[in-house]
Amino acid sequence: MTNPIRRLLIIRPGGLGGAVLLIPALRALRAALPGVEIHWLISPADRPIAGLVPYVDHLIETGRPSIVSFLSLAIRLRSRRFDAVIDFDHRSWLTAIVAWLTRAPVRLGFYVPGQWRAKLYTKVFWKYFAQHEAHEFLGLAGMLTPIVFDPTLEIWESDKGREEVERLGIKRKGDGPLVVIHPDGGAKGGPLEWPLPNFAVLGHWLIQKHGADLVLTAGADQRKKTADLQRLLNGQATDLGGRTSFPGLVTLLKRADLVISGSGGVMHVAGALKRPQVAMFGPAAARLWGPLNVRARVVQSECPLCPCLRFGGEFHRKDQSCMARISVETVKAAVEASFDNGGDI
Repeated sequence: MTNPIRRLLIIRPGGLGGAVLLIPALRALRAALPGVEIHWLISPADRPIAGLVPYVDHLIETGRPSIVSFLSLAIRLRSRRFDAVIDFDHRSWLTAIVAWLTRAPVRLGFYVPGQWRAKLYTKVFWKYFAQHEAHEFLGLAGMLTPIVFDPTLEIWESDKGREEVERLGIKRKGDGPLVVIHPDGGAKGGPLEWPLPNFAVLGHWLIQKHGADLVLTAGADQRKKTADLQRLLNGQATDLGGRTSFPGLVTLLKRADLVISGSGGVMHVAGALKRPQVAMFGPAAARLWGPLNVRARVVQSECPLCPCLRFGGEFHRKDQSCMARISVETVKAAVEASFDNGGDI
């Protein structure tokens, strides 16, 4: 590459999980390009975590999804005269158009067979869905400049999070473990979620056999899930559904003796914190999006058509039938193994 890079734009809006998995690539780019201004285009959902990441200089937030907002964003980005753009998204055609509209001389992105969006980049990284997404992010970053390939995840605790958890009074009350249960599958909902009755049976068992203190978490728009689960548990858990900020969630997960969830952003945060965890997978593939955590235990659905996702929406069933094929006994066994070999109790 003949021209030096002064300003680099990173594109990867789209939620908590993707942001956590992008951090190793951001770290590698910062180490390889210490004098470069790194700008990160984020969605509003990314801001709580993006604001904690020390490897970028500027955050640019997308506006509301409208033509006026899109044109305004394109003008703002072009005015910054980026020397290079890396689009880490492989799903949305909009991100490829945004990269092209910057008119940056170097534009990198994923090539997925059958997609036209790769024509808008100057160089592409072939995506075969054969390795973990965090590894592919590093591979794409390495096309811009030589980097150190280190997929270790990071997350940062804050004073705000500590103060919030202290104020909520969340701590282990007895000799049993503090277990966080996250039944929320995120925006895509049902097909990625283990049924609430199964969580309830597991929760009663954790209380009766292990004396566990249970804490339930969910996003602000999914509070009904934890409220329903709390009723199934006869009020024996602490329901924090929609009641914690992102910093508070980080501190809560850091203090947990075990985190139980499906795939998604909270699973990756727990993995970055290296907490003992049990992660349940059905339509999503653990080899592509599983926890990068030696203390994690993955339970895969026995559905013969799973996993089936590449772009996030091609479910072969829209209900919870795939996840329901994960038995409570299988999850209990994974929990016991975590307590025996991975806990801090």
